Amino acid sequence: MSSESKFWVIIPAAGVGSRFGGNAIKQYQRVNHDTLLSLTLDTFLSYEKTHRVVVAINENDNEWASLPQSKHIKVTSVEGGDTRMHSVFNALLSIQNEATENDWLCVHDAARPGLTLEALKDMVGEISNHAVGGVMGLPVVDTLKKLSSAGDILETVDRASLWRAQTPQMFRYSILRRALENIISQGLLVTDESSAVEALGHKPKMVLGIERNAKITVPEDLELFRCRLNREVSS
Repeated sequence: MSSESKFWVIIPAAGVGSRFGGNAIKQYQRVNHDTLLSLTLDTFLSYEKTHRVVVAINENDNEWASLPQSKHIKVTSVEGGDTRMHSVFNALLSIQNEATENDWLCVHDAARPGLTLEALKDMVGEISNHAVGGVMGLPVVDTLKKLSSAGDILETVDRASLWRAQTPQMFRYSILRRALENIISQGLLVTDESSAVEALGHKPKMVLGIERNAKITVPEDLELFRCRLNREVSS
């Protein structure tokens, strides 16, 4: 990474985790003594190249201010939007007077607390000389089936070139901003930053991730993550 390029992190955390269920917001679920969001933030705050972390939170969020990380000198917050992409765009706008076109923007899900510092460093190392940016992910290992609307199997899909996209997703500031402006201006919706960048004709790089970085979507995912951490502590 060029010494002139800063490394920014955006954590979209304005969602309510409707698929998780219950009354508690997903990113504030606890694993031992930490919330998922706290664990996620700690990884980026321990990375020496992190310039600042911008967390997009819901306007009705009453828990963010209670996290120790919310008071960290490198952490700021911004009001999130109606969707993930709007939250990321709001965060981009909040730093527009300080960020340069070639700065790196690393977007990471609040509910992926399993990202390790080593995996983050590996990704930055692979992407830092790329013109566009890239995505952490894993190759598909299950057999894939294409179904009809009635649920009948139509065909088996070749998985050889298929990957599951994770986060972080890391792009140049100017590219990511133009990509999201393009999608928003058309009234379209994307569920990750790479899709917006691809819509401009760019080809981001895929970087091998780790299973530990799985997204926590339902309560069973949280329990599996707890078990994994407890095994790591006891081993």
